[in-house]
This record gives sequence, C-alpha cells and structure tokens, in this order.
Amino acid sequence: MKFVYFITSHKNPEQVQRLCAALRKGSPLSEIVVHHDPIAEPLDAEIISLLRIHLIPQPISVRWGDFSLTEAILISMQWIEKNLEYDWLIYISGQDYPVRPLIRIEADLAATEFDAFVYAFLYDDPAHWPSGEGFKRYYFQYFNLPRFPYYYRLPPSMKSAFEFFRQRLNATSFLRLFPAYRNRPPKIGIRCWSVPFHEDFPCWGGYNWMTLRRICVKHIIVTCQNNPRLLNHYRHTLVAEESIFQTILYNSKRFVIENNCRRYIYWDPKIEHAASPATIKINVIDRALSSRADFARKFDFDEDIDVFDRVDAFIDNCHENVCE
Repeated sequence: MKFVYFITSHKNPEQVQRLCAALRKGSPLSEIVVHHDPIAEPLDAEIISLLRIHLIPQPISVRWGDFSLTEAILISMQWIEKNLEYDWLIYISGQDYPVRPLIRIEADLAATEFDAFVYAFLYDDPAHWPSGEGFKRYYFQYFNLPRFPYYYRLPPSMKSAFEFFRQRLNATSFLRLFPAYRNRPPKIGIRCWSVPFHEDFPCWGGYNWMTLRRICVKHIIVTCQNNPRLLNHYRHTLVAEESIFQTILYNSKRFVIENNCRRYIYWDPKIEHAASPATIKINVIDRALSSRADFARKFDFDEDIDVFDRVDAFIDNCHENVCE
C-alpha cells in the first residue's frame, strides 16, 4: 500500500514543517504533498528537500469561505493523480497533527473494507447546522461587491440604517447581503431558480477533511471535469469545500463510505455552532490522544507550542508499547 499525505496550508511555515517532519518520521516511504498559499511566508526550501516534500506548482491564494480552497484541493488532486503512485490519499490541513502512530493508521487502511472516510449529512439536517444554514450556502449564488474601506467613518445613525436594511433584505427568500468578513469583500446572494440537486442527487454537507482510496479521488476529478454545471454552481456558493466533495461521493453509490472522517476536532463548548474549531492546547490534549482518531485539529504554534512535544512523546510511547 502506498499513501499520500496531502496538506493545504496558509500560515505558520515552522508549524507546517514540523507536521511534515512528523509524517516523514512516522511513514518514511509515504508521499507528502503540500499546497502552500503563495502569499504566505514561504516554507524553508532546505527542509522541504530534506523531508522529500512535493510542493504543488503554481499554488493559488486561498480566502476563507469562497471557492478558492475547493479549487486548491482540486488542482492538487489532479497533480497527485498525474504524478504519483498511491492507494490512499489522506487530506489534512497545516494545523492538523497525527495523534496515532502512522504505522497503525496505514495498517488499518490497508485492511479496511471501506473506500472512503468522509463525515457528511444532508444539507438541511438541523442536527448539524443551524436551521436554514445549508440552504443559504448552497441554494444561492454569491457575487462580490465593491469594498467600502471608509465604512468605519460613517456616523452611527448611517451604520444602524445600513444594518436595518441588510436584515430586512436577508429576511426575504431571494436576496442576501453579507458584509466584509475575514478580509473578504462584501457579497450579494441571489436565490437560484435552478440547482444541480434533485431527489436522486441531493445536496450534502460535512467536513472537508477526508481519507480516500485512489478510485474516490479519480471519481471526484472526473465528475468535476464532466459536470461543469455542478462545478460552476459551487463556484458561487459559500464554503463550497464543505459540500461539493461530500455531494459527489455520497451520491455516487459506487463506494463503501464510513461516515467518519477519522479526525478529532475540538469545538469550544461555550460557543454554539462555532464557525471554526478551537485551538487544542495542553490542557485538553488528552481528549484528542484518547479519541482513537488519526489526526486532531486545530493546533497553533502561536498559542501553544508545548502541546506538540506532548503529542510526539505520546506517539513515541505508542511505538514502544504498541498502543492501539
């Protein structure tokens, strides 16, 4: 069995390099592929060479929530499919870290009956997203509006009037207005009169962190190439990567999929429906280490660097004591 560890990263090159070093130590014969945001601080070329890491050529800049991350994943999958021999692709971010020995992860994958490990749910399942969230994301088409950099100079009365107008507009079934957020431009959303989803091809949502056999990667690539309507639809949705891959795989009916991404994701218990996971620090790391997940997220060098030593020590101890 041959394995590809595919990483998308956009910051903290030292942390990404430590992740790659952990992967190389745990799996000396695997392929490690990194799509690193070109506007971020670059990775160290000497370390990249030493660890035998493949960097995706001509990477694209990624912005949270828009189609750029989906595009980065697709061009990376295409490059991997064209240039590498592999049986399994394990997709992680630069803020993930293994919490089980890779030798055990790879042995499990070599023996499994499943073709993919993908956590997904129907887009309108209220147990996973707030009511209406999936509909807002994937049944509207969104387009960027001009930035207004001097919004902060407006008097409070005008800001209040704008917010009132935005709320009234968003209360309709046909238009939505999103203000600038996370360095993104403001967007206008228009309700779709025609969508690529139907009874036999429903819209799914879920986590984009996936573990896939090569046949599943090929299916994603071919589907996107042969179904431009589907790809173009997702190009103007919000957070496309949390739906397009899940929708393609779960509607294929060709694969045996376990509804489990094999990741431990730490959500702040104080925040309901948080947009992003909380950072795993030393005070909660034992939850990840006892989870039996393959990887955990998210970690941050800037917030807690000691937690990486704790995880590495745990992995080393597992090697010595054959931890399951």
